[in-house]
Amino acid sequence: MRPDLWHDLLKTALLGTERQRPSALGTGGGGALAAAFAKLSAAAPDAAVLGAAAVVSTSLRAGRVAPVDESVRRAEPCEPDDSQPAGPRSEQHLRRLLAGDHMELLPEWLSAAAASGKRAPAMTLPALLDLARQKPELREAVVPVLGKRGRWLAAQNPDWSFAVGATGPSADDAQTESLWQTGDRAARMALLSRLRHGDPARARALLEATWSQEPAADRGWFLATFQTGLSPADEPFLEAALDDRGKEVRRIATDFLSRLGNSQLVRRMTERAIPLLEWKAGKKPRVDVTLPPAPDKAAERDGVEAKGSQFRFGQKQGWLWFILSSVPPATWSKRWVAKPAEILEAVRKNEFENVLVSAWAQAAARAGDAAWAEAVVASELMTVMEWGRPDLAAELQSLLPDMRRESIILEFLQSRSDARHADDPVALTLLQAHERPWSPTLARAVVEHVREMIRKPPRANYWQGSAMLREAALRTPPAMLDELAAGWPEKEKDWDRWKGVVDEFLSTVQFRRDMLEEVRR
Repeated sequence: MRPDLWHDLLKTALLGTERQRPSALGTGGGGALAAAFAKLSAAAPDAAVLGAAAVVSTSLRAGRVAPVDESVRRAEPCEPDDSQPAGPRSEQHLRRLLAGDHMELLPEWLSAAAASGKRAPAMTLPALLDLARQKPELREAVVPVLGKRGRWLAAQNPDWSFAVGATGPSADDAQTESLWQTGDRAARMALLSRLRHGDPARARALLEATWSQEPAADRGWFLATFQTGLSPADEPFLEAALDDRGKEVRRIATDFLSRLGNSQLVRRMTERAIPLLEWKAGKKPRVDVTLPPAPDKAAERDGVEAKGSQFRFGQKQGWLWFILSSVPPATWSKRWVAKPAEILEAVRKNEFENVLVSAWAQAAARAGDAAWAEAVVASELMTVMEWGRPDLAAELQSLLPDMRRESIILEFLQSRSDARHADDPVALTLLQAHERPWSPTLARAVVEHVREMIRKPPRANYWQGSAMLREAALRTPPAMLDELAAGWPEKEKDWDRWKGVVDEFLSTVQFRRDMLEEVRR
């Protein structure tokens, strides 16, 4: 079915059939739709448009493309699904989410439904699958709530092939091999992702068998699935990928090898890095830096580009950053017998401070080094925000225990409570990167921080406060709704400006509370 059919019909209905003829009729692309439209074309224009709308709407809700050849064998009916569907009230919540109302809460609904052993109601499956088609980041959360009917439905529409065969690690070898050999890229990606969770060696073997025949773009997509279950067993395959003709494949291989702390690449990068940094002990320690020479062929193979777009700091400083970002930062702590915070303090106001801090932050994330991550988050987050990857702050925070992560945020909130720090983005960045549910203590502190902003309108930062409340709406324990609804400074002169933001915050928490209660019944 042409994707613009519904748009054409809607346009005709809005403009009226006297101004816009129903040109969509007869252009269904053959098959059942074309046959239905042919019958409708003889009707009066207004009746034809309404009839066509009914046909197209039914086709969309069915979640299946009408076959062009009516001789094509019909699909076998779906087997009975004895898993429990979400209840009627929960279905209403899901429909609202899929329609765009509080859509940011959809991952939470999906997670809660899967944890409760519920599947999405049958009538929501086409919309859910289509949304997952458009937003690949949702697919991993959508598949567990599809049930047998959802996976059967996905097999009827090539656009939903990512969910085909997603039946868990119990799929037999013949089914796995068949899907890998015959599936499209989305289905094969879903297969590799599933196997990397439960059987990474099997996923690697499948990819190795067809690697040389895969297009360069697909090789990059497939190799990216190695992020799940990454282990030293993957090193030989990744090391070979450093010689791949695809630049993106080489970049991914370099990144993953840098995350394997004892890989050959890490050892080679460490050998390059040691001569570049020298610790100068004393009352006020410092780090002296020697910029690296131009990369030779071996360094270029390891990802140090002689020329390229990686040089945010200038060419030689870019080489320095790339080399240091691949060396576990504990290397320097052990070599210099110094704590991460002491090393970061030693490079403060250094000519190369931004290069060193951002490289060590990247290296800490790759190495999963919680000590270095904490030191960077606690004192150098502004540098990371300015010079690091957009998601680097969240990756560093994810390495910290929940209690320590929250304590750092609480410390920032307390130190930023006066007018001098009204526009300081660090506390907000920490909150946005803290993607886990908040404790009651953190929720109270954030809400009180915003209340204080409202009480001091000349010094308050409306944008910061609004963004904080949007984060709080997604992370606050919903059971705290009644407590958080009270105590707002409604008599302050600036209240009218803030009222809409506060109401939206409370409305979202209310929706979350109702939504979670229903899906867990």
